[in-house]
Amino acid sequence: MTHLQSLETPRLLLDRERLERNAERMRERCKALGVTLRPHLKTPKSLHVARVAGGGTLPPATVSTLNEAEYFARGGIADVLYAVGFTANKTSRLLRIQRETGQRVTILTDDAATLRSVAEIAARQEETVSVCIEIDCGEHRGGLPAGDPLVVQLAEIAARAPSLHFRGVMTHAGHSYASPDPRVISRIAGEERDAAVAAADAIRDAGIAVDMISVGSSPTIQYADHLVGVTEARCGI
Repeated sequence: MTHLQSLETPRLLLDRERLERNAERMRERCKALGVTLRPHLKTPKSLHVARVAGGGTLPPATVSTLNEAEYFARGGIADVLYAVGFTANKTSRLLRIQRETGQRVTILTDDAATLRSVAEIAARQEETVSVCIEIDCGEHRGGLPAGDPLVVQLAEIAARAPSLHFRGVMTHAGHSYASPDPRVISRIAGEERDAAVAAADAIRDAGIAVDMISVGSSPTIQYADHLVGVTEARCGI
């Protein structure tokens, strides 16, 4: 029998039954809401946990660092969302990860200069970067308000650049964690959903296809009234 004192640190220790129960609850919740579960794996950093989250298969993943993106891509996850505002100096490494693994890593941005720089670097290497636009739904940590004209402008930049593949929009109601009141969280969940859908509608009105509308925090996914118009939910398990 292994004793805790004999384990080297850092090491992730989980209650497997609780993990599986939480994962099943989130899968069922997303199924009821009609969206794909894209678990956030920044905390466990584990392919084993990813497989549990996916109910035995590897699901699309959310990560917060390129190290995490590389680990999960090399482990076989085909669709990784790097859900932190991207900086162009990371482009070459991202392209290498995609080239060596054959998997896709989607970046997040709210900045035109960054997007143009990424496009130039990817074009020089004759490769493609997938892009989502970050929408601010009230946390005010990053992203653009859904009605900001720059949202459509960014989508147009990405849609026109041969080295970019525009996927859609992403928002995160991180401020939902501040309230213990389900009614408040439900309201925030509605604002999160509506911001993402409104931004996607504006982009579609400009003639650009949107196939990814991503929302999520663990509280908002649990208390959302509905997620009509949304394609996927990000949450921990």
